[in-house]
Amino acid sequence: MKKIVLLLTVLAVLAGCFTDWRGEGAIIINLGSEGENGRNGMKWPPDKNNILDFIKYDIKIEGKNYNHDEKNIPANKGTITHSGVPAGKYTVTVKATLTGYKTPLSPDLQKIPYATGTETVEVKAGKTEKANITMTGVGFCKDCKWVVTTQPGFITDGVETQTCDYNHSHNRTQPVRAAGVKTISAASTHSIAVKTNGELWAWGGNGNGNLGDGTTTNRLSPVRIGNATDWEAVSAGSVYSLALKTNGELWAWGRNERGQIGDGTIDQRTSPVQIGTETNWASVSGGTYHSLALKKDGSLWAWGENTNGQLGDGTTNDSYSPVRIGSDTDWESVSGGQTNTLALKENGSLWAWGANTSGQLGDGTSGTANNKTTPLRIGSDTDWTSVSVGTSHTLALKENGSLWAWGANTSGQLGDGTSGSVNNKASPVQIGTGWASVTAGNTHTLAIKTDGSLLAWGGNNFGCLGDGTTTNRASPVRIGTDTDWASVHCAGGLTIALKTNGELWAWGRNESGQIGDGTTSDRYSPVRVGGNCTVNSEQMSSVCETKLSDTNTAH
Repeated sequence: MKKIVLLLTVLAVLAGCFTDWRGEGAIIINLGSEGENGRNGMKWPPDKNNILDFIKYDIKIEGKNYNHDEKNIPANKGTITHSGVPAGKYTVTVKATLTGYKTPLSPDLQKIPYATGTETVEVKAGKTEKANITMTGVGFCKDCKWVVTTQPGFITDGVETQTCDYNHSHNRTQPVRAAGVKTISAASTHSIAVKTNGELWAWGGNGNGNLGDGTTTNRLSPVRIGNATDWEAVSAGSVYSLALKTNGELWAWGRNERGQIGDGTIDQRTSPVQIGTETNWASVSGGTYHSLALKKDGSLWAWGENTNGQLGDGTTNDSYSPVRIGSDTDWESVSGGQTNTLALKENGSLWAWGANTSGQLGDGTSGTANNKTTPLRIGSDTDWTSVSVGTSHTLALKENGSLWAWGANTSGQLGDGTSGSVNNKASPVQIGTGWASVTAGNTHTLAIKTDGSLLAWGGNNFGCLGDGTTTNRASPVRIGTDTDWASVHCAGGLTIALKTNGELWAWGRNESGQIGDGTTSDRYSPVRVGGNCTVNSEQMSSVCETKLSDTNTAH
């Protein structure tokens, strides 16, 4: 009996020695587990409803005297063990692909890997080595409905961060695209925009409810205002806002002590209120404390402060509701400044009224004695196409692309190469040709040329020109080298602009978050408006794609 026991002991020892003598070990490939090696603590195996059931893995192990190629490992198999692997260094590669889904995937989706990952391991005789694969690549999720759920500080039409499925959190983040914006407007402390899908968004100072979100809380990033998707146009007044809907309704909110909202009161409004019941409003413009609007029949209306005759109704009395200005029905566009107004008629003629302290009306006179309480025609030309009024200066374009400026020039905001109040202009002076659009701010001006380039001049407090400095410019300077600028708007020390692809950019003054980049830091050069977000695939409804910018452990 003792001989048998001894023989068995010797055989066991020899068996162990034999394994070591052969120089073999094993590799365990970890495709995902709960905790440290899983993706945010996901559980394995997935339940039967898990969307990862349609992911299959291809595994390759390449190295000394051993090459293994294993195809289509099921998604619900968390680990794969390979024994009898000769001692040495090996490269383990895992590729995940989409197969076996209930609805056949398109050929394009079938060709693209879900993710790939590699790891080098060293196998020792009699030992087991773990290969925990880290995956990166392009992910597709069939029939996902993406819903924004957190960090609403952005305006976007794309998927930024993706959270897939019931038990899995992928946290895939991409840079924000502020796409699909069609209309913008800015005041000194707040900004507002309408997206191409009709949503209304606002950000910045909100002390008077001028954002319209029902609060008086400043917003450092854009927030959506209500749930409506039929907004058409907006105009930001000093501390209030005006907007039109696609059905021609007029809405307003914010500060109202001079009746600038137009609802018949002087009560502040923190959410949009409809002004009257008419549905034939065509355009709107907010000044400092007065408002202007055109109806579809070509009539002109005004309300709010009227101390300097800026309403144009022949008086200096404030009006808390819209009043018609004259009886003409051929008004084409209107722009409200701090205390004056300019407008164009359909025949291309230019008209002005209100304060004229610095010659901002353009009739060749200046001073308060030359204020006008009714519209006054400026010159006899009939080729004016657009006009923009700043605090005390005015810019206008003609059909031939020539740009003209007049009024205050304290900081070089006219762009004629001079500056200082001694260089104010009471009549229009030409500022070059080849211009497509222009906007006048407090003491600065921005304009876009026909080639899509952006230029700026005038006061540069807070960096509102966007040239990377705070130096005033008495002549136009080009901002960057891009040639895809579509529109620009400036007020106070703030500038916001749109590109042709719908991206929204801003720069300048930002103490109230009016730039919308999530900070209160002034910006001397253009920055994208937006922030990060999280998107959940709460329901399955369409094919989605997102590129990974992080690293993830394989399933």
